[in-house]
Amino acid sequence: MPRTAHSIHGGPQTDARICVVGAGPCGLTTLKNLKAVGIKHIACYDDGDAVGGNWVFRKERQSVFATTHLISSKKLSSFEDYPFPTYFPDFPSQQLMRSYFEDYARHFGLMGDVHLNTHVKFASLLPDGRWMVVVIDSKGEREEVFDYLISKMAFERNYWIKRRGSQRLP
Repeated sequence: MPRTAHSIHGGPQTDARICVVGAGPCGLTTLKNLKAVGIKHIACYDDGDAVGGNWVFRKERQSVFATTHLISSKKLSSFEDYPFPTYFPDFPSQQLMRSYFEDYARHFGLMGDVHLNTHVKFASLLPDGRWMVVVIDSKGEREEVFDYLISKMAFERNYWIKRRGSQRLP
């Protein structure tokens, strides 16, 4: 039977350990909402050196171009609980989008749970339903065990997830 992040009383399991992979827009909003319902043990891993996901221009991997601008208006594109600053143009640049996500993370106190420059090498569903996640950072490679795994990576880079230790997910 699938497990959920709720106790038998219907409230969130605040003692659950949750791994969020990716600190782009989806990862940051996931992290914010988990914290909002009282989840305390969250690790958000991102292999980049800044939050913002694909909005952080990087020559060495797939991301936006340095000259990219939002193609939908700022009025329709900001998070409902965190509007774009009024000084942003109608179609913000990649640099402004990056700063928006950095400000969002600071505003909601997310940076303490975000681990930048941390690569998720592998994740496997354990027989007890928890997830074993192998991460690599400046301290080396290590295994972490989580009750739940939420992947917010773009470009379908979830090649590192394995279920029951053998079958690769698409």
